[in-house]
Amino acid sequence: MENPPVESLILFFTLLVLIAQAIIFGRQAVFIRKTFEKMGEIEERAVTSDDKIRKHEEATRDFSQQELRAYVVCQMASVFNIVNPIIEPGVDFKASGAEVKYPNGTIFVPIQIVNAGKTPAFDVKHYTRTEFREYPLLAPLTPIDVTDENVSVSIMGPGIINTKNVFHALLTPDQTESLRNASSAFYVYGLAIYLDAFKKERRTRYTMMYHAYGGILGINNGLSMYRDGNEAT
Repeated sequence: MENPPVESLILFFTLLVLIAQAIIFGRQAVFIRKTFEKMGEIEERAVTSDDKIRKHEEATRDFSQQELRAYVVCQMASVFNIVNPIIEPGVDFKASGAEVKYPNGTIFVPIQIVNAGKTPAFDVKHYTRTEFREYPLLAPLTPIDVTDENVSVSIMGPGIINTKNVFHALLTPDQTESLRNASSAFYVYGLAIYLDAFKKERRTRYTMMYHAYGGILGINNGLSMYRDGNEAT
């Protein structure tokens, strides 16, 4: 049997080497591809982790600001000189000031707002209005004019109370009758606009009323909250 030519052997072994190199290069390519994929996953996890850290920091900051910020709210309001009570003869009652003591005067409403937060409220502007309207309301109350240049501007530290006195014309006999039969109410509403310690504008809106359902007219002088028009930011 004749030996194969040398050229054939060289070609045979060259093919074997090429095949082996192809296998090695293929495995290296797979390894490199998986390495890059792994690096991509690590980078993606790092970005996701950074995003989670950032969101956590933002949430912590927002929570801290919510805890520390100012909260200006309406604390109390009363009404004076609005309506005489209907009392049975011989029944004593303690005057509260809601009865009409000054028939030539006006209805008088002191309104107190307070900073219930932990830091000062800056540039506090307190706008108010009063209206005698049907109950319940069939349409919105007249919008508050926030362009009023006569409104005072103040700074309210934590726990500080600010009182604003509001006046309204005395009720007519027809208005008094509709107040007594609970078909109307005397509405007192307002808007407080201020900046908190973090320079964010905040707003508190309130709507209160004097109504037969809130107590004996002319004896009770407190205002109750109306079901709508109360919100804060």
